[in-house]
Amino acid sequence: MPLTIRRRHIRKVLTLPTGQDAPASLSTLDVSMIKVLGKAFYWQRLMEEGGAVSTKDLARLLKLDAGWVAEALRLTLLTPDIVEAILEGKQPRHLNLHMIRGREDLLPRNWQEQRRVLGFPCEAP
Repeated sequence: MPLTIRRRHIRKVLTLPTGQDAPASLSTLDVSMIKVLGKAFYWQRLMEEGGAVSTKDLARLLKLDAGWVAEALRLTLLTPDIVEAILEGKQPRHLNLHMIRGREDLLPRNWQEQRRVLGFPCEAP
């Protein structure tokens, strides 16, 4: 059976050719994105509890770059079903941390629009 080797982040993934009798999606956990999501929600809780009043203050507290902290905190604006899909490894194959962080425009705040832009079905599961 012919297989294709593709790079996914720092790993190599074997993929079946199209038309084979195999599951349509063999997504795996994106550990780097899960770690950043976890950090983002933790940092958001720190800010809500008064540990920091701004992203700059939080970045200074954590000894991190303020731009990185702000980018990570934007992930807390993702719809709950997108966050759940990422945590379960069920996100579309093209969706990774680099794709979200590398966007020229901000993620839409409208959840339906977010789903469309990130390649999820427009209706929540």
